[in-house]
Amino acid sequence: MQTAQDKAREDIAFLRAIVDEHSPVYKQTGIIYGASGSLFGLQALLGWLQVRNVIKLSDMANIAIAILPTVLFLIVLALVLSRDKENQNPKGTASKTVIAMFGAAGLANLVLALVFAYAAYKRADFTIWLFFPVIVCALQGMVWYVVAMIRKYWWMWVTSAGWYGTALVAGLFTQSLENYLLALSIGLFLFMAVPGLIMARIKEEKA
Repeated sequence: MQTAQDKAREDIAFLRAIVDEHSPVYKQTGIIYGASGSLFGLQALLGWLQVRNVIKLSDMANIAIAILPTVLFLIVLALVLSRDKENQNPKGTASKTVIAMFGAAGLANLVLALVFAYAAYKRADFTIWLFFPVIVCALQGMVWYVVAMIRKYWWMWVTSAGWYGTALVAGLFTQSLENYLLALSIGLFLFMAVPGLIMARIKEEKA
């Protein structure tokens, strides 16, 4: 027969499972997220500098800028995921929900990239592709809103608002490539690279 003490232990275990925030997978997610923001933020910044005629690059350099960030990101992704396979499964309902949100957003981004790339190619209209990053920014704002509701960190609310703001500003400037690239660059550095760094450095008892 279950005693009151046993019931109390079960209740405590259940609560810990819900709010458990101790998971090495947060560090992995932070590294991947931060690397993505840094690489693609730099890509957008270099594009902005070229539009502003601050720098002039050769065709080969432009091809490298277009391809290299994705290649480097995939390398970082492979290294991080292969380094500590035992700790890739998050513990606790909150942790699982947070990681699932980022994973779902990543898959949505992949599908949207294929859709927008195909539409831009078939219509021979590059401006169609410009709306893809705008939608990605809005999706990131949604993800961080949910994460902030679960985790309650103030910087997560700021990140969510920042992504929504970036989506709005970039969307308004699709006819001005200079301002568009600047908005994306700032958004990627402030609301992807920085939050990724924070996630990677959060102490284990708070991660």
